[in-house]
Amino acid sequence: MRTHVSMTPVMLTDSTGYAPDWLNPSNWSNSTKITIGVAIIVALAVATVATGGAAGGVAGYILAGALKGAVIGAVSGGLISGTINGVSSGSWQGFADGFANGFMTGAIIGGVTGAASNAFKVARAAQSWNGAGRYSPYKDMVRHYQKHVINESQQHLAGNIVNYTKHANQFFASNSTSGYLLREGVMKIAGAPGGIYTTGGKILSYWYIGL
Repeated sequence: MRTHVSMTPVMLTDSTGYAPDWLNPSNWSNSTKITIGVAIIVALAVATVATGGAAGGVAGYILAGALKGAVIGAVSGGLISGTINGVSSGSWQGFADGFANGFMTGAIIGGVTGAASNAFKVARAAQSWNGAGRYSPYKDMVRHYQKHVINESQQHLAGNIVNYTKHANQFFASNSTSGYLLREGVMKIAGAPGGIYTTGGKILSYWYIGL
């Protein structure tokens, strides 16, 4: 005798029919779907604020991306799905059904995509850092962002950790000829802003105000 285990549908489908009715999105009301989408956006907004937003560090930056993606995904998904379903059915109810489905799935997919996109940007930014001692390039980037941006209240200049790294790279490109050697392979560009780099251009430190 074959036995079946009830599982949550994947990608909002239940081809086997063994998921409980309350887990099957096709049985949910439009108001429930919209409520889920709104709840996702609100939860991401609260988490983003709690972590300091995009300027607050890596977590805030990734959550800000998730929030932006969820909002855009919910609105665009709702309108596109609603329009397609409304036209195909020829009714406002069809539009409402399509909007609810698109709003919920758009919030979920947009949130995941937005978080992944910003996480990738953070990883790519870390490649510009050299790392020092026991710190990896990523940890060194985070450490200096905390020290020279958050602790020194320079969020209005940096914007976020990815922009901070971008500013450091741009500063080196424009001012490398005015730097001086601290030791073999390491140079300092004094001033405000200023920074310490390898002679090859990898970032060791970067600041906005004078040291």
